[in-house]
Amino acid sequence: MKHVIPVMARQGGGSIINISSIASIRHLGISYVSYATTKAAMNQMTRTTAVEFAPKHIRVNAILPGLMKTPMVEHSAGLAASYAAGDVEAMWRARDAQVPMGHMGEAWDVANAALFSRLRRIKIHHRHRTGGRWRRYAEGELISAVVPAKAGTHNHRRS
Repeated sequence: MKHVIPVMARQGGGSIINISSIASIRHLGISYVSYATTKAAMNQMTRTTAVEFAPKHIRVNAILPGLMKTPMVEHSAGLAASYAAGDVEAMWRARDAQVPMGHMGEAWDVANAALFSRLRRIKIHHRHRTGGRWRRYAEGELISAVVPAKAGTHNHRRS
């Protein structure tokens, strides 16, 4: 954020999406204090930065995924040991059982949430009737900014 906020301020605004975790706001059954603490700090950083830069039309949000099925989790010996004495398949079953829907999320779920939160304007319409049912839809403008490693340059793309 340190490097992208000045670029966004110069271009008239932008959107920052931090990826946190549900572990930042509740205990998930295993002791993972350092992870939960750093993610909670990210939540507070997101809140304070959002308030500070809102007047410059820079939105700052966080996504807090729940239990996820990712390669990082699969290869974390500590997590597998905490859930199922090192048995990865048993860990997947135990983690799936913790989720109300019966299965963990995947990386694409987080990516889709991030994409949706990038919409500049979202309007939910309830007025349109189709086939005797009320239809809801969202409309918005998708904005993305790509900031390369070289400071002071940027690409702005509308998709």
